[in-house]
Formats: sequence, structure tokens, C-alpha cells
Amino acid sequence: MSSVKFPVGLALCLMLGACTGGWPGWDEFYTPAPEGEQLGWTPRVQEISSNSDTDGLGTHPGAQDVSTFLSGYRIGGGDRLRVTVFGQEELTDEYNVDSRGNMSMPLLSSFKVGDMTAPQIEHLIEAKLRKDFLKNPDVSVEVITYRPVFVLGEVTTAGQYPFIGGMTIQKAIAVSGGYSARADQGKVIVTRQTTDGPISMKLSPTAAVLPGDTIYVRERWF
Repeated sequence: MSSVKFPVGLALCLMLGACTGGWPGWDEFYTPAPEGEQLGWTPRVQEISSNSDTDGLGTHPGAQDVSTFLSGYRIGGGDRLRVTVFGQEELTDEYNVDSRGNMSMPLLSSFKVGDMTAPQIEHLIEAKLRKDFLKNPDVSVEVITYRPVFVLGEVTTAGQYPFIGGMTIQKAIAVSGGYSARADQGKVIVTRQTTDGPISMKLSPTAAVLPGDTIYVRERWF
């Protein structure tokens, strides 16, 4: 009888994390990985203080600063742009940015726009048109559809959803149907692409969501 109880008790101990002080790997998940290493499922994790939605590094703006943040938004795959070439109706249209960050338009072959701002793309298109086609092109670029937001993990309907201005973590989870019965509502991680690579942050439910964010809700273990 005792030989049966021991492995069952050991398994229960491991399941509840009683032997380690927490679920194995969870502490590493919240701790920034040492340089050159990757712990958990993301390269780095930052924990934002509970009374602030900003990280002081520019990777996450306060909710009230999202519009300012988006004014310097860097284009990525999944974005849709409105390109206006004044006086050239055949060139003025809406264009998609592919998963590699490229777009194409009449007269111009596919070219890279990923990680560029709208004003930078304007100058790029003007330069390309000026080189072979137009004497003094005047171009305007605006984002009309931002890349989607991904809500994964313990939610009712995981998947991708359109980014909407003013969206918070709480609202994004609501759009996905809300938390599942097994969700740990206190362990929600937002992963965001930055110029230095992906970074993950533990944010409050009222924190702003940005285009391309992945929201991951962990499962509770008991």
C-alpha cells in the first residue's frame, strides 16, 4: 500500500508545486533570461509595476499615450496602407504589407517597408518614382488597417482579432469570448515585437494593446 501512496503523493506534490515553491519553470518565465539564454517561451520578460502601464523603455506607452506612440508606428506584416501619389490616380490605392514586410505597387517592384514609419515610406516611394518615372512626385502614406492582435491560451476563442484604437488587454480578452474556466487571470503576458526583438511584459488588465501584440493567458494548475 505504501508503495502506491508514495508516487501518488510525489506526483501531487509536483503538480501543486509544493516541493519547489511554485510551478516548475514559472519563476523563470517571469525572470528576465540571462544574456544569451532563453527561458520559458520568450527571450525576455519584463514585469511592469502594478500602478503603472509604462516600462520606462518606450516599449509600452501609457494608455493615454497610445495615439502619440502610433504617430511613430513602424510598419509590419499585416498592415494595410493608403498610398496617395498626388496627380497620379493610377498609382493611388490601398496596398497590403506581406509577412516579410514588403509591398508592391504599379511601376515599382516589391520593396521593403517593414520597420519603417509612414513618413519614411513616403520618402522612399518618392525617391523610387523620381528615379525613373516622375519629376517631382508628392506622396502621402497612412495606415488604414493595423496588423491584428493575437489572443491565445486560456480564453474561450483563441485567434487573431482586428486592432481597434483604445483596445486594452481586458477588452481584447472580452472580444475573444472571455477567460476560460481554467484561466489564471493574474498571469497574462503580452509579447511585442521591438527593434531589439520580441519582448514580453506582465501588464495590468487596463494596459493598452498595440498592433501585432500577442496576449497569452496562462492556465491555473489548481
